Amino acid sequence: MKKLYIYVLLAMTTISLSAQDRFQERMERLKAQKIAFITQRINLTPDEAQVFWPVYNELALKKEELNKKRKEIAQELKNNKNTYSETEKEKLADEYVGLKLKDANLDIEYHEKFKKILSIDKVLKLYQAEMAFKGYLMNKLRQQNSNGGPQRPPHKRFE
Repeated sequence: MKKLYIYVLLAMTTISLSAQDRFQERMERLKAQKIAFITQRINLTPDEAQVFWPVYNELALKKEELNKKRKEIAQELKNNKNTYSETEKEKLADEYVGLKLKDANLDIEYHEKFKKILSIDKVLKLYQAEMAFKGYLMNKLRQQNSNGGPQRPPHKRFE
């Protein structure tokens, strides 16, 4: 009986790691697609790309961290809204909004950095390319969902 539990635990761990590996693989492919998409759309030269991508990736990491913190706060409020006092709820809500402000300040800071690396025309093309890539991803998701792909429930942050 003990062996059965060990086998089940081992199988569950293997399945979990396999799913995590597939997710990481998909994320890496998505990042590569985004790099190719943006590079092509803004017509980066090799020299520009060498300077631009480390700065862009730095911004992406900082934004990812802010998004992670915002999601944690939203999840905390969702799971424990009835146990917090009004003051605690207000503090978390203020922190949530403050993180959005930090995100906007990052946009301003890196806009200045991008202008030092690229021409203003390429900076504008960058912003257009980012929006176009998001649109591309949304269309891809819609197609998956209409073709019987995995359906996700609507995102509900503060319920």
